[in-house]
Amino acid sequence: PHPARRPPPPRETRAAPPAGLTRKCDDPVRLSAAAAAGAAASQAAVVELWARDRAALVACKRRHQGLRTFYGVRDAGLRG
Repeated sequence: PHPARRPPPPRETRAAPPAGLTRKCDDPVRLSAAAAAGAAASQAAVVELWARDRAALVACKRRHQGLRTFYGVRDAGLRG
């Protein structure tokens, strides 16, 4: 008599994060176009591009915080 074979343990499945949380962050804007526009226009263009960069940085930070939260909640559920 052979001992009864146990079925293999269930395969661990891990949920994937939402695609929006893993999207690549925007690259910084190029200032070369602003510099070519002349001194007065350049100052205004640089300020506008800087503001755009800051907004992209904040959006990227929020995505990464969301991703960290996702993995923290998911992994806590795996630990039980």
